[in-house]
Amino acid sequence: MVRRSLGLFGLAAFGVATAMPVMADTMARVNGHVLNGVTKAPLAATLTVADHSGHTVHTRTDRSGRFSAIGLEAGSVTVSFEAAGYRSQVVSCTVPAGETARFELRAFPHLTNVGDTSYRCVLEPSTADRYSIR
Repeated sequence: MVRRSLGLFGLAAFGVATAMPVMADTMARVNGHVLNGVTKAPLAATLTVADHSGHTVHTRTDRSGRFSAIGLEAGSVTVSFEAAGYRSQVVSCTVPAGETARFELRAFPHLTNVGDTSYRCVLEPSTADRYSIR
């Protein structure tokens, strides 16, 4: 009887473990960094990352100005950030399922008379084996 219950538990655990990669491939991830647009120094910033369905992740940059957010639906993702002494900005990027969007945000102080924040969004495949060469 102990063997049978362990066997059923093992099958249930196997089912959960095999389902995880499928669920992960339907999601999108975001990471990046926030830098001073003039000096290129990392900034302490508060970020809000939202997907098109309205799911929102709040995060902060670390000491090197880096941030990340997971669990977002694939599609349009919007990143907004605030940093003391800098213009608050909102930027967007379309992120396919299973991919990671890397945002490189460059913020400018309030005192400079420049337009919106300079940013770049680069897509990174989550796995190298997604693509095959024929």
